[in-house]
Amino acid sequence: MTNPERIGIEPRKDRQLIARVESTDNQDDCLAEFLAANAVTAVNADTPVTISVSDAEVAVKLLSLPPDSAHDFRSRVIFELTQSVLEPPGQFMFDAHRTSIANRYLGLVYRREPMQALQSRLLSTRNGSLPAPQYLMRAVALGRGYERFAVSDGDGLLCLADLVDSSVSLCFLHNRNIVSVAYMSASELKADDPKSIQAFGVDLKSLINYQVANCAQHGLSVPLSAMVMCGALSNPELHETLSPLFSSRVVAPQVRADRVNLLLPDSSIRFADCIAALGLTVN
Repeated sequence: MTNPERIGIEPRKDRQLIARVESTDNQDDCLAEFLAANAVTAVNADTPVTISVSDAEVAVKLLSLPPDSAHDFRSRVIFELTQSVLEPPGQFMFDAHRTSIANRYLGLVYRREPMQALQSRLLSTRNGSLPAPQYLMRAVALGRGYERFAVSDGDGLLCLADLVDSSVSLCFLHNRNIVSVAYMSASELKADDPKSIQAFGVDLKSLINYQVANCAQHGLSVPLSAMVMCGALSNPELHETLSPLFSSRVVAPQVRADRVNLLLPDSSIRFADCIAALGLTVN
């Protein structure tokens, strides 16, 4: 029996990337397409919708929650995260995601007003009741999309790097579970300038090394086994320039063709471009 459609909306500067997924026991049927930046998506009120939030607009706090907090997990998360904001907690939305490190969670803090503005701008209704979407940091969505829809590039420590709208989303996975997230600006990157790409690559490597060292401090002391370059990073020019900077394998993501039926009606979209949007549909 087919599950209800799930929709992921990734707003970009000049357009939106929409992912629609329906799943059966053995197959994910996926449609990814671009819409105009000001387009409104009409959905039924009971359709699960998740909207990606720019990494720069999300505050991330690492939470250490003991096992005995599981019975009141939501309350404990909210308590921990409200301590990190200086304004009234009602102005924010709070979320948390388990990592592969025991008792360690990624605490996410979103400002409520921009989220509500996204809902009003991006969604309309088919039956008189406005959908209540979920929101998810783009870097987390990138990891979720890779976990479910991509061929694994190993069970070691992986770094997903996805360049879109002059910023890079980074998601670190260990044994296909999210460990950490980060982002960096790429506003000064000139894709046709080798020196600019080289400088960008050095900054990217420094940030990745910092994140790997931070994982080691929290009990995950393993080397980076692969760099998975997504989005614009997966083009041959960037790939050729960045690869020598990393001792780990540098690869492009591959769709799980045995399980995923991916329809890309827009020829400008590749699987590497829509992993984060697809990840928004993962429960």
